[in-house]
Amino acid sequence: MSTDKNILKEINNALQWHCESNFTKDYHKTVKALVNKLKKNKEFSMDSGKYLGWVAGILYVVGEDSGLFEPNNTMNDKLYYSKTELAEGVGVSITTMKARATNIREALPEGSKFEADITYIYDDGFEESFGKIMDSVDFPDIEKYRIYTEKAMRSQTYEDTVKYLEKAIEEAKKKINPADFNELDGTLWLERDARPYLQLKSDLAYVHFVEQQYYKAIKEYKEILKLNKLDNQGVRFNLANILLIARRFDEFEELTKEFDEDRSTFMMYARALYYFMNKDEVNAKRFIKMAFEANIYVPRYLLDMEMIEFPIPDQYNLGDKVEAMHYYELASETWLYAEGALYWLVDEFFEYVKKNDIEVDYDKEEVLNEVDAIYQMINNNK
Repeated sequence: MSTDKNILKEINNALQWHCESNFTKDYHKTVKALVNKLKKNKEFSMDSGKYLGWVAGILYVVGEDSGLFEPNNTMNDKLYYSKTELAEGVGVSITTMKARATNIREALPEGSKFEADITYIYDDGFEESFGKIMDSVDFPDIEKYRIYTEKAMRSQTYEDTVKYLEKAIEEAKKKINPADFNELDGTLWLERDARPYLQLKSDLAYVHFVEQQYYKAIKEYKEILKLNKLDNQGVRFNLANILLIARRFDEFEELTKEFDEDRSTFMMYARALYYFMNKDEVNAKRFIKMAFEANIYVPRYLLDMEMIEFPIPDQYNLGDKVEAMHYYELASETWLYAEGALYWLVDEFFEYVKKNDIEVDYDKEEVLNEVDAIYQMINNNK
């Protein structure tokens, strides 16, 4: 009953990539020790389900034993990832990751621990050169915001990331003619010198969002939309999902009225979920149909029928699978926040594909079982 050699190869290749890209050498060493231990259990197999689920589960077990998910790690020069970040980094839902981790724990001898050294190695050379650059009185302002941005990207704590992004925003703002904020009347994006400022504010909002600082994220996104009413940056999609998570429905309505003509995948699925959360069955059904027409692949990922391609390609076409992956990355947690939303999505999806003679690889009962597992895992972790 041991794991098929080809599947095991896929798992090991993925583990190597993730460890080399995101963790320490000792973390990879410990991951390999865990895989070797699992191979010795002839009653255990990782053949079932998607292999990335097992990849995430293995990384999770080592992370849990190593203290990877402790926020205070950043104060002690250690790596820190949230559980959500780890799952999204692999391309699976957090519930799938935890379910596979449970399977792995059950296959190991009682009391087994796989603890890795997660001490972060700083680039002292960068720190020194950064200090010298910032001390230079002749260094131009436009370069300062780039340096602060680089510093933010290298920061290991939420607080430091925010601090350096705010400094970058302050420096980028100096490149804009102050009169443009009023004279351009919500079309600041048209001024090329203003784009770094607007983009950095978007980056800051996203950092707040990842850390579940929703009120701060909402504030930043709303400020961007006041300055860039046409929303060339697409921040309305992030804002829509945060407003749903925060259940700030009045503000969500205002946002959708402002972009009433938007029939994109991102907005149609958000509006369908909004009406479902507000028990408006007629509009929920109307908008989910429009969402399916915009991109039929989204439910495949939200309902775990198909695995995410990792890393997700940057470029996509409207209605294709890559666009669906981007929507999943943005909004999968939003759907979990809405009680019973995945069950509703199953019903609507299978009704739609039946009416439109669209073939799917899973039957409805199989998908409902997957959703049962997702919600069971959520309930067990409350």
